[in-house]
Amino acid sequence: MSSNDKNVVKNPSSPAVSTQTEFPNKTSKQAEYTLKHANEDAEYSGIYKYKAPLAGGCAGITGTILGFPLDSAKVRLQTAVKTKTYYSSAGHVLKDMWAEGKLGAVYKGVGAPIAALCVLFAINFGTYDTVRRKLEDYLGFESYGIHSIAGGFAGGISALVGTPFEVVKVKAQIDNVAKQRYDSSYQVAKHIVEKKGFKSLYRGATMQVARDVGFGMFYFYVYQLTRDIIKEKAVNHSPWWQTAGIPIGGALAGAVSWAVVFPIDVVKTNLQIRSEKARILPIAVKLWKQGGLKTYYGGLAPCIGRALAVHATRLSTYEFVMWGVEKFRLKFD
Repeated sequence: MSSNDKNVVKNPSSPAVSTQTEFPNKTSKQAEYTLKHANEDAEYSGIYKYKAPLAGGCAGITGTILGFPLDSAKVRLQTAVKTKTYYSSAGHVLKDMWAEGKLGAVYKGVGAPIAALCVLFAINFGTYDTVRRKLEDYLGFESYGIHSIAGGFAGGISALVGTPFEVVKVKAQIDNVAKQRYDSSYQVAKHIVEKKGFKSLYRGATMQVARDVGFGMFYFYVYQLTRDIIKEKAVNHSPWWQTAGIPIGGALAGAVSWAVVFPIDVVKTNLQIRSEKARILPIAVKLWKQGGLKTYYGGLAPCIGRALAVHATRLSTYEFVMWGVEKFRLKFD
């Protein structure tokens, strides 16, 4: 037996392994999942242990570049009352943005989310994967509920890290409508810190956490459920259909999750664009008085359109990088 073989835990399905002997304080199902994950940890040593954060970081970059123009349109529609502007549609917003400065205006503020989402999705997917495995070890079974809980936990952690980047992003996105003071995300962040202090970068943090926890819970639940349904219904278990389950599941997960948390996102955005600190309830009430339920769904159409494209691409990127890391490991290890 080689030194590498000694480090690999035996497969839990092997009759030579007694899960009760290996883990006397666990039930047989708990021990089975613990052994399964121990096998994976032994196989994926070194840099390969970080394949989920690596894939998540790549997914964050591709999704951001693809979806940023529609995200900017969403922010302008959400804040139209505050900025006293009128847009008939997302297309109207994009047309105005192009007129303001072509690609420079369309992608104004993209620096912060590219940097942030590379890190945030590395944290998000890494946390999700870790929490999911721990819950399976503890409970001794897999379920969509476990995916949902792990996704919510990952969303909360990401929100705590990502709120400053979100504040900078929305400030930059509406700057063309306001005073056009900034040329970059760095200038936005510098201005906020100089004028209002570092704490201002965490404006709207409570609603940011609420949005991202809710989003994560629905996101991973819907994604896993959709993939499994497509796999089961795939014609003759066609590999094409099984692969297609990734972008379809990602698109549906993104669209459903955004539709659920969108009112929270509207309040969050209107808190974060303000120069002065504001409380959640007065802002929520003010938005309701200004347009009722319609105000809470201003910008939903471009958001859903963006979600379908971005999350199909984002999860396809994630799964592709995970697959690529595995192929690389098998070839060179």
